[in-house]
Amino acid sequence: QEEPDLICFQEAAFSEHENIAEKINKMLKKPFAFSVSQMCEKYTFDKFSEGFAKKWHAGQVEHYDDYTNDGLAALSRTPIVSNGTIVLKRVPADDRGRPDYRVRIAQILKLDSGFTISNVHLASNNNSYLQLKELMSYTKTDAIMGDFNMFADNLYKHEDIWKSDYQQSYDFQKYVSFPEENVTLDYMLLKPEYEFVSIRTAENLSDHAAVIFELRKK
Repeated sequence: QEEPDLICFQEAAFSEHENIAEKINKMLKKPFAFSVSQMCEKYTFDKFSEGFAKKWHAGQVEHYDDYTNDGLAALSRTPIVSNGTIVLKRVPADDRGRPDYRVRIAQILKLDSGFTISNVHLASNNNSYLQLKELMSYTKTDAIMGDFNMFADNLYKHEDIWKSDYQQSYDFQKYVSFPEENVTLDYMLLKPEYEFVSIRTAENLSDHAAVIFELRKK
């Protein structure tokens, strides 16, 4: 219905041959370029992520074979020039005692238009800001979007990480992305060369609402 230019999926479950995003693309008669990022040590890094690969092989990032059936995916109407993956370090248990029970990842995409984006799924605890900081030490793409697993007040509390480089979607417009608790956990950080035109949400697709961003270059 939306006819989007780019769709970023989190928790795109993998089977041996296919994941949810790939299945959707087939159902739509393959109008999109397709890429995946999977938690797996056999993942092959392309040239865009050579720096990430060096860290991976040097043992500076972690991976867990238990989660090779989970990952990120993207569908793009613009050709995808490169697709890199980084597994972010596990963060400590937060002040509620909630552990980071699953290692989190970022999918780094460069589109043929030159636009770069990080599709993320961060730790499900209050220390997920540490993974955002780690990601930004590797790369600062034009946009960072996805499931930050971070309440808005925590995002603002740690704005020193991102505010000098990015504007963020919740400043542009207040919205709810996790209707069950009437809170927001999903955001976009956007470089100042671009601007938000509109933000909408669509519920009843998952436990999280889909967040629909319309952007334009200044």
